[in-house]
Amino acid sequence: MTDAAAAAAAPGGGAGGPGDEARDAVAPLGARRTKSILKREGSDGGSNSNGVGNGSPSLIKAGEGTLTIAPPLSAVNGLGALGTNTMSGLFMPNQGTAKLGSNNANLANHFFSAIGGTLDLNGKSQLFYGTFTESTVTNQGTNITSTNGAGHLLINGDTTGRQFAGRLTGNVSLTRSGFSTTNFWGVNSHTGTTTLNGGTVVMYGDAAFTDTSALNSPIRSGVLKQVKESGRLDRFLHGSDFPVPVGALWVRLRGLISTAQWREAGRIANLIERDAYLKRAIGFDDTHFTRLGEVLRPV
Repeated sequence: MTDAAAAAAAPGGGAGGPGDEARDAVAPLGARRTKSILKREGSDGGSNSNGVGNGSPSLIKAGEGTLTIAPPLSAVNGLGALGTNTMSGLFMPNQGTAKLGSNNANLANHFFSAIGGTLDLNGKSQLFYGTFTESTVTNQGTNITSTNGAGHLLINGDTTGRQFAGRLTGNVSLTRSGFSTTNFWGVNSHTGTTTLNGGTVVMYGDAAFTDTSALNSPIRSGVLKQVKESGRLDRFLHGSDFPVPVGALWVRLRGLISTAQWREAGRIANLIERDAYLKRAIGFDDTHFTRLGEVLRPV
């Protein structure tokens, strides 16, 4: 909903339109709150692979302001924290901020086109079905965060492989279940948990992690200079070279360690200790050796 569209809404501020019931209004231009019930009407149930079909209206958030989606809550016993929207088209943040005012403020398990702007979970949980940007350019999609407590994004993957170049930041947890493959291209820095319960997750580009096993081999040592200059040493996880013999010749020949460090490495008999010494000498800090425990969840 753009600010202009909101300003043109019927008195009382509800977002009137096909399938919408206008409710009371709230706020000034640039920071709006809708208590409307967004619902699906007159549909034969048909939709294409992205959830758009006759009678399935979509919600597109444009403009620089903030739209808080706070529908009436469910009257069903035990479900009082859930929103009541039943709009089954796309939810598409494009500009500004869309902020959740309840758990599943958008209809649970429908399509999320994360093409831009910010989705503020606001300490709430939201379950989406097919989730995508269709872009493979790093961070060219919605920034998903939570400004008021722990938010939870749940993706129930549909049967179509999806590209997701948005990013997760702040106090957000991610759960991925369902089918098919979600390809992550964004650089995520969220501090919550990441749980993979179904389907396939592939990380590409700046979203990927890699390991440093066999680091001092002739081939791998050839890219170590670029690795050091990338500024992304935090995306590398310690991998032991054992039982691969650990030598220091190649990293010395490539100018990555000094002659004194090369000689010191040769005096370390334990190959695992030598591997750790060389990685520190090359430029990896102590967190490199423990980061794997932060990436993988406990069993």
